[in-house]
Amino acid sequence: LTVTTVGSGQVLVANQVDLKPKASGALVQLHVRNGQAIRAGMLIAQVDTHDAQKTVRDAVSSLESAKLALEKTRQPADALALIQSEHALIQATEAKQKAGAAISEAYEDGFNAVANAYLDVPGIMTGLQDVLYGTALGGNGQWNIDAYVTAVQQIDPAVVRIANDVRAKYAAARDAYTKSFSEYKAASRFSDSVAIERLIVSTYDTAKLIAEAVKSENNLIQFYQDTLTTRSLKPNALSTIHLTSLNGYTGKTNAHLVSLLGIQRSLADSRATLVQADRTIAERTESLAKLRRGPDALDIQSQVLSVQQREHALADARE
Repeated sequence: LTVTTVGSGQVLVANQVDLKPKASGALVQLHVRNGQAIRAGMLIAQVDTHDAQKTVRDAVSSLESAKLALEKTRQPADALALIQSEHALIQATEAKQKAGAAISEAYEDGFNAVANAYLDVPGIMTGLQDVLYGTALGGNGQWNIDAYVTAVQQIDPAVVRIANDVRAKYAAARDAYTKSFSEYKAASRFSDSVAIERLIVSTYDTAKLIAEAVKSENNLIQFYQDTLTTRSLKPNALSTIHLTSLNGYTGKTNAHLVSLLGIQRSLADSRATLVQADRTIAERTESLAKLRRGPDALDIQSQVLSVQQREHALADARE
C-alpha cells in the first residue's frame, strides 16, 4: 500500500528551546553532545571571557583611581603646594610691575620721539613752503607752484589738477602742524600720561599728512620735468634742487613715522600685558586662598559620587 502526501511549508521541531545567554561572544567549549539529556544547572557551553575580564580589570583600576582622587581631595594642601602657589602669585605680581614699568618707559620714549620729530618738522614745513611759494623759479614775484603750472599747462593741462592736490595737501599738513606743535610747546615730559599719549598720536597724524604733502609736491615737480623732457625742453635747474630737498624730507618723515608708530604699539602691548597680569593675580590669589582654606565640601561630594559611579560600573562588569 502506497500513501503519498503533497504540500509545502516549514518543518519545525516540537520540543526546541532557544538559548539566549546575557553575555555574547565566541563559543570556546561545548560540554554536551547531540541527543544528550540535560537538567537544570548543567554547564552546556562556554564563551570567550577575555573581553569581559578586561572590562572588569579596567573598572577596578577606574575605581581605585577615583578612591585615590577622593583621598587626595580630603587631604589639606601640603607645604610644597602652598609654596608653589605663593611663588606663582609672586611671579604674577612681578609681571604686573614689569608691565607698569614698560608703560612708563614707553611714555618716556614717546615724548622723546615727539621731541625728535619737532627738531625736523619745522624745517620740513619751511622747506615745503619755499618749494611751493618761493619766487625763485619763475621770477617776477610768481610763486614756484604757479611757475611749474604755467611752464607745462599748454602741453598737458593735467598739471592743474596735480597742483590743486598739492595745495590741498600742503594746507592740511600746515593746519595739523600748527595745532600739534602748539600742543607740544604746551606739554613737557612731566605731563600726565593722557596728554603725552594724545601728543604722540597727534604728532604721528601730523607726520602722515606732511609725508603726503611731500609726496604730492614731488609728483608735481616730476610731472613738470617729465613733460618738458618729452618735448626736448630743459627743465629749470632749481626743480632738481627742489626734488633733492623733498627726497630728504621723505627720509626724515618716514623715520619719525616708524618711531612714533612703534611707540603706539609698545604702549598697546604693555597695556594688554598689564590687564593680563591683573587677571593672573586675581586667579592665583583665589587659588592660594582655596589651598589655605583646605578641602572644599562640594569637591569632596563630587569625588564621593565619582567613587559610587565607578563601584556600580565594576558591579555591572562583574555581572
